[in-house]
Amino acid sequence: MPHIIKTAIASLVFALAGTTASAEISDPDGVIYDFDIDMVFEFLVEKNFSPEILNPGTEKAYVYAVDPSTGLNFYLLPSCDEYACTGLEMIAEIANSDASYERVNYANSQFIFLDVYRTDANRVFSTRYEICDFGFKRSNLELSLDLLLRLSGKVQDKLVG
Repeated sequence: MPHIIKTAIASLVFALAGTTASAEISDPDGVIYDFDIDMVFEFLVEKNFSPEILNPGTEKAYVYAVDPSTGLNFYLLPSCDEYACTGLEMIAEIANSDASYERVNYANSQFIFLDVYRTDANRVFSTRYEICDFGFKRSNLELSLDLLLRLSGKVQDKLVG
């Protein structure tokens, strides 16, 4: 019986060590435990975007980039407390939209994986929010960003086109 317990403990240690090592950005199966600004920036660089960190070195730092396939401006805003950045708001700006609130609300009802809204300044945005309290697979972040950009492109087509 002690041999089984030692084997189980050794397996657990190796599994935990693998989880820590797999948090590297380039590992598609890696687990992200913190959406800090540098991780978000490096993630976008690796995905062939040309990101910029805006408001660097402040609590309000965020990453800006343009999606070349849709032309959409998008922003990734880590949500942090004193311990970690466990939330990530992803926002895409719908270009040249003067859509009415009714049209925006209709688009919001048609794209259930996004929140689409219009500001009083006639700017339209779509958003997604991800939480990594207990870890978030890197491949899921890739899918979530892809979903934001593809669906936001469709929202843009409906509201602008």
